[in-house]
Amino acid sequence: MGVVQPVQRILILLFCSSLVGVLPGADLNESATNFPDKSNDVLAAGSWARGRRIFNGNLAKCSTCHRLHGTGVAVGPDLSDLVDANYEQVLRDISLPEFEVAKQYLIHEVTLENDTPLSGILRISGDDLLVIDRTGKRSSAKKKTVQKIVPTTKSFMPPDLLQGLKSQEIQDLMTYLLSAAPHMPNLAPNGPIRRSRQEVAEILADANELSNPLRPLNIVLVAGPKDHGLGEHDYPAWQKVWYELLASAQDVRVSTAVNWPSEEQFENADLVILYQKGTWDDRRAKDVDAFLARGGGLVLIHWAIGGGNRAAGLARRIGMAAGIAIGYRHGPLDLTFDGAHAITRNFEAVRFYDESYWHLDGEGTDVTRLATGIEENQPQPLIWCREHEKGRVFVSILGHYSWTFDDPLFRTLLLRGIAWTAKEPVDRFNDLVTIGVQLKE
Repeated sequence: MGVVQPVQRILILLFCSSLVGVLPGADLNESATNFPDKSNDVLAAGSWARGRRIFNGNLAKCSTCHRLHGTGVAVGPDLSDLVDANYEQVLRDISLPEFEVAKQYLIHEVTLENDTPLSGILRISGDDLLVIDRTGKRSSAKKKTVQKIVPTTKSFMPPDLLQGLKSQEIQDLMTYLLSAAPHMPNLAPNGPIRRSRQEVAEILADANELSNPLRPLNIVLVAGPKDHGLGEHDYPAWQKVWYELLASAQDVRVSTAVNWPSEEQFENADLVILYQKGTWDDRRAKDVDAFLARGGGLVLIHWAIGGGNRAAGLARRIGMAAGIAIGYRHGPLDLTFDGAHAITRNFEAVRFYDESYWHLDGEGTDVTRLATGIEENQPQPLIWCREHEKGRVFVSILGHYSWTFDDPLFRTLLLRGIAWTAKEPVDRFNDLVTIGVQLKE
């Protein structure tokens, strides 16, 4: 049987690093400068969260071959640098994938010695030839069993990738590809504390496999007016960033409220997350009691535990609350953890830079203390959870500074607390832990 191109030569080329080239016939005079630069207005027309779901879902199936923001499979090029790319050129490359193709991403037709045909891009793995098709499926064969390899001019990327998408879905996908991942404004010199990839990997280790399909969740994010200085108590920024993060997760619907959820939001919510200057009154007591009684989940972050001169009433629902006079301190916080709870799995001792509260109303005897810090020579609860009626409550005193929300260790605790409070596996949101986070190597 004839060989169009010597098998040995192609196998040798696979070892080479200089495989990048353009397809024959491509217009080499076509320059990126012929395409208009992306603008904030264009990207703002799409949704980063919806785009992430499209990227990782079955509509475009991008993540079967590409990796971006920590998710996906690195078969095709890693797309992490696209935030600086030209909008129109990227859209052209997706719409016309064979306009310009690196050689290592050209389709090859392979015939094995038993006449078994394979088609896809080629990779070498020891003594094996790996053939990866357009769906991401991998087939391997011993190199010595390869009878014929025929290179084509076809791109690994499907030519009809966008045909199944509506115009808004295409815009959402482009916004996800070309926009920076959501993150809190970092406006102060002391944070965030940089964590290494190894630290994060160790904390996330031993995760349980999630069920498929996931249970749909309806989450309400409640913020209030900003009430502190630069980079502190930035409730509006948090609401915007965490809307994008949580709404990008599979089977999650997110809505927002200022100061307090509406009656309709409470009726439909599985989980309400409060990050605002806390107050407590009869209406809030009535709403929270009804919500927890039917099995809802309530998460309170930092000053959301403020109850003023009615803090005792709030404390009866959430375990402890901030009254008129509390102790507080800004600076390094050395937390120790009860690793027996699912939320604190793999946590032992971590230093954060934030604010602690103590001298709270409520005995705190009916809470599970997840993390404590030493203040006035006594261990003070800084993160806890509890069950109330049929519902669940999770509280984090940390959250004063914006940078704390971009610390992947704190984010892991908060995401696990959110999942636990919603009566979901604590690892449900693991893929959100490092989005928009700066890690040290």
